[in-house]
Amino acid sequence: MSDDEIDLTDIMYNDKPKIDDKPNKKEIKQDIKPLKIPKTKIQPNTEENVKKIKIILLLKMYLVEFPDKLQIFKKTNFQSKTYDELIDIKKQMDCTISSRSTVKQGKLLVDTGLQSLEFVLLSFTPIKCDGLHNLSNDPEFSEDVKHMIIKYTQFIETEPEHRVMYKILSTILQLHSINSYKEQITTHNDNIINKVNVEYNDI
Repeated sequence: MSDDEIDLTDIMYNDKPKIDDKPNKKEIKQDIKPLKIPKTKIQPNTEENVKKIKIILLLKMYLVEFPDKLQIFKKTNFQSKTYDELIDIKKQMDCTISSRSTVKQGKLLVDTGLQSLEFVLLSFTPIKCDGLHNLSNDPEFSEDVKHMIIKYTQFIETEPEHRVMYKILSTILQLHSINSYKEQITTHNDNIINKVNVEYNDI
């Protein structure tokens, strides 16, 4: 090698840069958690569940509107029942309400009958039975009437529409009897007054 030549052997890269084949575990370590897939409850029949909710709400309305008549159903767990069982409970409630209303309607029929009988006897017979309708206020008579109704009732469920119509018709008959009786009394009193006036004028 001549003196003019420069020796570059000291700055030449004869060796390749060192690469760490083993990666740093701390750098690549990540908190990898297993993916949790939420479990969804698969309902067997959505339409049936909606029907069940509706019938449960209806039964609760029954209990609110008729707490005394349906007292035996207050502790019933409706949620644990099937739809068919809830339908059977509704039928039982309807039958219970109907049977208890039957007793009241029967009592009302007897009371209306007493008033009608009193009107007929006073109007068309010489029998003086003014006040016969007050018999319906007698506690013992009322108990006997209820006993008779329960004894002969057949527990036939009557529709609420029929009970409403019966109530309206019986009330009309009752009012007719009362007003007719009042009219009769008024006419009788007017006749007496006119007779007295005629006799007084003759004097």
